[in-house]
Amino acid sequence: MDPSIEWENMYAHRCQACKRLYSDEAVRAVIAAHHQKKIADVLFKEWLLFYFRPGYGPDAGPASGTEPAGAGHA
Repeated sequence: MDPSIEWENMYAHRCQACKRLYSDEAVRAVIAAHHQKKIADVLFKEWLLFYFRPGYGPDAGPASGTEPAGAGHA
């Protein structure tokens, strides 16, 4: 990676980080060179943020302690 890029703890919101991706050529170069190594992590974190719903799915129910509202009731 590029140690000259200061990134950690610089952004309060993800939109600020995204803006930097478009405005900083050094950041874009590092991403272009190393994106294959991080793609699984990025996709998993996005799934957790926007799609994961605790208590839902095939393993949800009384055994998990987080039965969804209305589940199992006719």
